[in-house]
Amino acid sequence: MRPRTFFVLMVIFYTLSNLTISQQAHAETNFPPPVALLSLQPQTLNVPPDSSAELIVQLDDSSNVYGISILLDFDPSILSVVDADLSDPGVQISPGNCPQPDFDLFNIVDTGSIHYEVTQLNPTPPCDGGEAATIQFQCLVGNTSTLVTFTESLISTPNGQPIPHTTANAVVNCSGYFNYLPAIFNAPSP
Repeated sequence: MRPRTFFVLMVIFYTLSNLTISQQAHAETNFPPPVALLSLQPQTLNVPPDSSAELIVQLDDSSNVYGISILLDFDPSILSVVDADLSDPGVQISPGNCPQPDFDLFNIVDTGSIHYEVTQLNPTPPCDGGEAATIQFQCLVGNTSTLVTFTESLISTPNGQPIPHTTANAVVNCSGYFNYLPAIFNAPSP
């Protein structure tokens, strides 16, 4: 092989290898925008006997949010939702700050399900993530665990366009035993 031919082949090889490395680096830096995450936080909630604990519906990696609609399922033989608004009939959860609940379409807790749907109204600017709602759970049975799961969810922009997102469910651990003493044992002593 002549030196000139060898040199030309080396230049071509070097150029092609650098082009491939450059294309890989370019592909690695051009990630698609992150997909929003609608999650229940904490992902594992421990509820001691005779008390309640909060599960937060959290919206992360999102922007231009104006409305949200969620359906959650839970086992009503293990968990109950503590009413967040005693002045309204029925049982409700606490609204969050993203989206700001300017218009409350649904805030209903039914046997084993939660339907929460709110939207902001003009001129409120869109939000970019945060707490969508808070659910106060109380355990009905001790020493067991159950899932709280998203069955449906929709996050939308001011124009009503859906925002792509994923969901993350939570586990609720009902720890310990409950103290169900008869009334005679709780009576004041003479």
